[in-house]
Amino acid sequence: MVIKEGDGQADKTTPVEDDKKKIGKLFGGKNGDANGGAEDKHTAAASASIGAVSGADILKAIAAADPSAKRDGKINEASDAAALALAKGTSADNEDQIKDSARKDAIIAAGIALRAMAKDDKFIVKDTCCK
Repeated sequence: MVIKEGDGQADKTTPVEDDKKKIGKLFGGKNGDANGGAEDKHTAAASASIGAVSGADILKAIAAADPSAKRDGKINEASDAAALALAKGTSADNEDQIKDSARKDAIIAAGIALRAMAKDDKFIVKDTCCK
């Protein structure tokens, strides 16, 4: 598949903004604490972001990502799909919220796809989530 100019929308967005910023808990939620990580509502918001975009949107967001993204960065500093995928858990409150520039469905979906493909990387979810 060749993505041409005009195909895909890396900034496509749909779910409620407040829900979207909290999707960051999947990537960099508070770890080492029973209250850390994503809950069902966060995984549902992530699912809504994924469902709102096409494969072309996701590929375009990946192609637009900064190849020099910092590994183990904070989720609230991530500005693209690569930085989302490489973020790690935090020990501080509110460092797990996705900032405005990365709060786009295609970027979130691309970050999820990249994180899922990475060897030994995991999402951060509460023990009670998704059961």
